[in-house]
Amino acid sequence: MLWGGNEGCSASEDGGEDGVDSDVDMDVTEEAQGAIDETQGLVEGVASDLVEVDDIDPPLMLMDDYGDEDLLLLCFLLVTVVVVLSQLDGRSVRRPPGEVVVVRSDFFPRLKANRSLKAYRRTVRCSPDSFDKLQALLEPLYYRKYGLPGKNTQYTFDYGLAVLLTYYGNGCGQDGDGIGGAANQLGMSRTAALRYIQKLEELLYGMMDDVVYFPAPTADEEWDDLVEGFSARGGDFPDVACIFDGTIVRTRRPNEHLGFYDKSGKPSYNCLAAIDYRNKFRYIGVFSGSNSDQSMWNQSEVLGARARHICPPGINWLGDSGFKIWPFLMVPYDERRGKRLTRKQRCYNYHLSSTRILVECVFGKLKARFKVTHGVTDRRSHQTNARMICVTVVLHNLLVDIGDKEEFDIARNDEERKQARGVMNAYNQYWDRTKSEVQLAESKRDSYANYFYQNDNE
Repeated sequence: MLWGGNEGCSASEDGGEDGVDSDVDMDVTEEAQGAIDETQGLVEGVASDLVEVDDIDPPLMLMDDYGDEDLLLLCFLLVTVVVVLSQLDGRSVRRPPGEVVVVRSDFFPRLKANRSLKAYRRTVRCSPDSFDKLQALLEPLYYRKYGLPGKNTQYTFDYGLAVLLTYYGNGCGQDGDGIGGAANQLGMSRTAALRYIQKLEELLYGMMDDVVYFPAPTADEEWDDLVEGFSARGGDFPDVACIFDGTIVRTRRPNEHLGFYDKSGKPSYNCLAAIDYRNKFRYIGVFSGSNSDQSMWNQSEVLGARARHICPPGINWLGDSGFKIWPFLMVPYDERRGKRLTRKQRCYNYHLSSTRILVECVFGKLKARFKVTHGVTDRRSHQTNARMICVTVVLHNLLVDIGDKEEFDIARNDEERKQARGVMNAYNQYWDRTKSEVQLAESKRDSYANYFYQNDNE
C-alpha cells in the first residue's frame, strides 16, 4: 500500500564492504606468507646440518645436538610467526571495497503524485489540498526567515513540512524515536528531518501571536461575529464569545521536574485554552501538571485580573466550576461539597453546559490529529515541550482557516478529563477580584438563572 511501510534501503554490489563470500577460505596476507616462508627456509637449513641418527626421538635430538643460540633463533622465529598471525583479522583479507549504492525511498513523491486522501490522512494528517495550501502559506515565510536553499539542497521544503506533520501526527512510544520514524517513513535522513522540524517549530511558534489571539476590546465587529457564530450553532446561552477548556498532556520527566506531576503522580502538563465557535484556539497556556484551572488563570500573562481589559462589556466567556466567577466569565453553580441546588440553579447549569459542549471536544480533535500531544516523550526540556504543544495549536488554527474538513477518531479519556478539572492547589487568597465585581457577577448569574427557568416553564 502507498502509505504503509518504508521502501528506503541500502544495497552494495558484490565485493562491497560486507561482500565477502562465505565459501572462500581466509588466506594469509603476503606479509604473513613471507614470514612463514622465511621461517621454513631457516628450519630446513638447520635440519640439513643434522646427522641422521636412527632410533632417536627428533625433539631429543634437537635438544642434545644444538646449542642455546640455535634454540633461541628458533624460538624467535616462532614468536614472530605467532605475532604476525595474531594481527590478522577479517578486514585485512577483504577484497577492495566496491561502489556502495544507496537507494532513496520514493514514498513521498508517489504520495504527492497519487494524491490519495487516505494516504495523506495517515501520513501528514490533512487532505492533499490542505497540504498544498499550508505549503504555499509557510514556504515564503520559511525562506524569508532562513534564506533561500543552496544548490545542493537534498530535501526541498515540502519534505520538511511533511516530516513535521508526520512526526506530530504519528507521535512516538514512551521510549521510541518519533523523529527517526517520521524520517524513515519519508525516506529522509534523521539529521535533515530534525533540522527541518526545529526550524519549522521556531517559525510557527513565532507566528503564534498572529494566529492565536483575542480580538481587540474595541473590535466590536469581531466580537459580534463570535457571538453570532455560537448562536448559529445552537448555543442558547446569550452573548457567548469564547469557552474555556483544559486538558492534560503526558510527558517524560523534564530536567527541571519540580511541580510537573499531576494528581496521579505522573509527569504532565496542564493546558488552558479559550475556544471560539469555529473550534479555533483564541488562547493557549501550557503549565506544569500540578496546576488547577484557577491557578493557571491566575498565572497567565493574558488572563487573570488583566482579562477585565480584554473582554468588552456585554460579552460572556464560559468556564466550568474550576474557575471563579467574574462579570464576564460565567461558571456553573457549584454543587460540590454536598451543596443542594435549586431548580433554577440546575436549569442554569444545564443551559451553560449545553453551550459549552459545542466546543468540548476540541482538545480531543487536536490529540486525534496530532498524536504527539498524547505524550510529549521525545524531549526533556520544558521549553521545547511547551513550544511543541503551542505549535500543534498554531497548525490546528491554520488548518481551520485553510478549510481542512478532515475529522479523526477521538479517544475520550474520562479519567484524564477528571484530573484536568480537579482542584489540585489552593486558590490564591490575594487574587485581586473586587467585592463589587463578585456581587455583579453573582447577580448576573442569578438573572440568567431566572431567565432560563421562566423560558423552560412557559
